[in-house]
Amino acid sequence: MRTLRADLWMAAIVFCLCSVVYVVSPNATSFDSRWTIPTALSLLHHGDVNLDEYLPLLVRDGFYHIECVTVTKARTFPLTDAGQCPAGHYYNFYPVAVAIIAAPAVFVLEHGLTAAQPLIRPLIPHLPGQLRRDMPRRFLEGDLLGGAPVAEVVIASWITALSVALMYPVAREFLGTPQSLAIAGLCAFATPAWSTASRGLWQHGPSMLLLALTLWLAARAHRDPRWIRFAGAPAALAFYVRPTNAVWLAAITLFVFV
Repeated sequence: MRTLRADLWMAAIVFCLCSVVYVVSPNATSFDSRWTIPTALSLLHHGDVNLDEYLPLLVRDGFYHIECVTVTKARTFPLTDAGQCPAGHYYNFYPVAVAIIAAPAVFVLEHGLTAAQPLIRPLIPHLPGQLRRDMPRRFLEGDLLGGAPVAEVVIASWITALSVALMYPVAREFLGTPQSLAIAGLCAFATPAWSTASRGLWQHGPSMLLLALTLWLAARAHRDPRWIRFAGAPAALAFYVRPTNAVWLAAITLFVFV
């Protein structure tokens, strides 16, 4: 039990350290992922994943990677104007599972920032200039739609840091603490985890998280085979985050079969 507690603390430290480094890193790459935060907000506020309520934003961005689906399931993509979707709903072209995974973090951020406004608002005029720019300021004011690129970096950093933290207990199943920390460090800073997955709510970060979770469950099954039964859910969900994860799904299925 002492070893388990020590490993949990170490994984938590890895998560916190990576989260801080990722969040404060200056570059952000919200481009194809631009509709992830609006989709998560639509899910939280309206109980659906269409983007009908954000039509002015869709028009502003030229319906970039937006598709129309009608009540008869007819699909139109790409779109160039609202006239192509007279009786349908607008959806993000990319897999919806990314927004679903991000939704709990969006909920925490939105309500946490709203509750903290009495403390945050007086500080905004005194922040460094780059934090007083439009998008960071709107994010700090609790407007996750206006500050979506900043929210993306924060949430993507949490997701990627969590996937790195999971690599520590995976390695601990077979290695000592120093070697396991080295594995986690390599995963955090010597792979695209830092340069890509943590820079926006692409499919990369959630894919890494689900694959790391599956790998941890498979590693636990090395000692107790009963753990392998739980690996199916994250492995299958990974496919809906990024369809090329079918390769991983086939590999873990073969592993279980063997």
